[in-house]
Amino acid sequence: MRTLKLGDDLFGFKIIDKTNAGYNIIINGQPFCVRADRTSPYELHISVDNVIKKVFLAELVDTFHIVIEGKDYFVPKSASESQSSAAEGSMISPMPGKIIKVLAKIGETVKAGQALIVMEAMKMEHTLKASSDGVIKSFLAKVGEQVPGDTQLVEFEEDQND
Repeated sequence: MRTLKLGDDLFGFKIIDKTNAGYNIIINGQPFCVRADRTSPYELHISVDNVIKKVFLAELVDTFHIVIEGKDYFVPKSASESQSSAAEGSMISPMPGKIIKVLAKIGETVKAGQALIVMEAMKMEHTLKASSDGVIKSFLAKVGEQVPGDTQLVEFEEDQND
């Protein structure tokens, strides 16, 4: 289960599966079918159980600015990584997409912030970067592979100093 804080509200969510109609997810224990359609570079129409909301999204340097029903939310880019239940020593896909480039090699020592994978999602390229220093143990997705959101993409060696 992952968590997301919007304003003062905290939401627990988990993506169950992807269907032709969208994603089946659980939010705070309740099941929903969610679909998002990008209508412009900054606007999404999000359908939750067939109720459509217009959402505006802007990516800032270290924050996402989200406007839902006239209310502003600022979500740190690192929130999904730091609040994820994913095991330490891994990289998780932030959204569904296609792996288009792998920028490192197995066994390579990487530094925090180093670009490791480029994926295409929502008709845009997204560069996924290492969240900490480490050594790459394995890549769990190949170039050309379509991956769902919240999927482990990279595994790092365990730190021998722990």
